Amino acid sequence: MEDTTYSNLGLKQKTNPIHSGISSDLDQEYGLATIIDEYSKNGWDNFSEQKLFKALSFEFKALLEIENLKELVQDLVQVDHHLHLILDNIQFSTKDLGLEAFYQNLSTLFIRMALEEEVNSDSMKRAIEIALEEEIYTWQERLQ
Repeated sequence: MEDTTYSNLGLKQKTNPIHSGISSDLDQEYGLATIIDEYSKNGWDNFSEQKLFKALSFEFKALLEIENLKELVQDLVQVDHHLHLILDNIQFSTKDLGLEAFYQNLSTLFIRMALEEEVNSDSMKRAIEIALEEEIYTWQERLQ
C-alpha cells in the first residue's frame, strides 16, 4: 500500500498524524497508567473528562510510534484495559467513552483488506494506524 494515500481502502488522503492537526500540548500530558496510579492513591474527585480525553489522545499518539505489529496490538489492549479501569471508577456525563467506535472502524478496515486479498502484517498494521489516526481526531474534537 502507498504511504501517501489509503487508495486501496477507499479512505481519505493521509496526513502526518504526529504533526498535522494534533495538538502539540499532548506531548506534555501523561498516559492512562499514570492517571490510574495518581487517582487511585488520591481519589477520583478531581478527575475530569478533559483529562481523560487528553490522556487518550496521548496514548493513541504513542501507539502510532510503535513499529512492531504484535507490540502495537499488545499496547492497544493495555490502553483499552486502562480505560476500562478508569471508567469503572468514575461516572462521566459524556456517553460513549469506550473504544467501541474504534473497534468498529477497525473491523471495517480489516473486512475491506480481506476483500482485496491484502491481509498481511503490514496491511494489518496500516489498518490499525488509520483507525488510531481517526480516533485521535475524535478525542481531540471532544477537547474543544
